[in-house]
Amino acid sequence: MEEFDRLVAALPSSAAPAAPPAGELASVAVAVERVLRRGVADIVGQLDELAGECGGRTRDDIVDRLIGSRRLRGDRSTYGDWRNSCVGHVLRTGAGIPITLSIVVIEVARRCGVSLHGVGMPAHFLVGDDDDPDWFLDPFHGRELDRAGCQAALTEVSGGRISWRESFLAPASTIDIVTRMSNNLRAAFAEGRDPYRLALVMRMRTRLADARTGTSASDEEALVRQALAVFN
Repeated sequence: MEEFDRLVAALPSSAAPAAPPAGELASVAVAVERVLRRGVADIVGQLDELAGECGGRTRDDIVDRLIGSRRLRGDRSTYGDWRNSCVGHVLRTGAGIPITLSIVVIEVARRCGVSLHGVGMPAHFLVGDDDDPDWFLDPFHGRELDRAGCQAALTEVSGGRISWRESFLAPASTIDIVTRMSNNLRAAFAEGRDPYRLALVMRMRTRLADARTGTSASDEEALVRQALAVFN
């Protein structure tokens, strides 16, 4: 937990410019996984290796290698499995949920010199391009989208219950992404009746609340905002 606490304390709040610096997102994702399980593999090394497998260094090359080849794919059969929120598990199995698949794509792209970022659209996490505001990737369904496609995707996954806002496509900061990961983990452990790991996740969430607001974890308003973040 010390590694997680140290990394989160150094993060800027979500009000800061997004597009996290290279390596920041992977480092925090690894720290989350190390809190929850022992014997975590060399995730950074695996990301480096995967980047080396990309035939070229363009966005299209990366998407083709990771998504077009189905090296990464959405896990529809065991979507709620807590391990799908662990990047190491996704690298090992090739399957995961939108947010962890997106983290792998973002980190591999950065290693290839391509600047991609997370997009925290409600109900379905996406990947965006720093240099192309009209391009988005849905790694779970293996498809590229424009802004109209993102709006249609939100209507599809929400059943039309969420009114569209262009702000849904804004880049997500590292603290936003990790908070969203913690929401998924909290739900998985609460449903799976794993009180020990649930307690660990709740402790991580208080640290995230501290970092986001600059106040103590007892700040009720911060905890409410955090709890209401939309699942992935």
